[in-house]
Amino acid sequence: MKTLFLLGDSTCAPKEDDKRPETGWGMYFENYIDSSWSVRNLALNGRNYSPFSRKDADQCLEELEAGDFVFISLVIMTARKMQSDTPRRSTFR
Repeated sequence: MKTLFLLGDSTCAPKEDDKRPETGWGMYFENYIDSSWSVRNLALNGRNYSPFSRKDADQCLEELEAGDFVFISLVIMTARKMQSDTPRRSTFR
């Protein structure tokens, strides 16, 4: 059986029942793929491009076999305010 590995942050991660209604899209992914595939969701809350990397990737690489796929889902959310002198529709300084 081929495996689809999901790596990433809270947008993909499985959630405990006490966290409902919060869910990650990866929790339901296996409902939409062929039964010849299994889904291994290694995504975790609190991951982003910085702490993600070796630990998560190493766990995946230990199990990864030829023909498997890896999806990486990282959402970058910033809370940065625009500077008053930054015109709209331009890049932040």
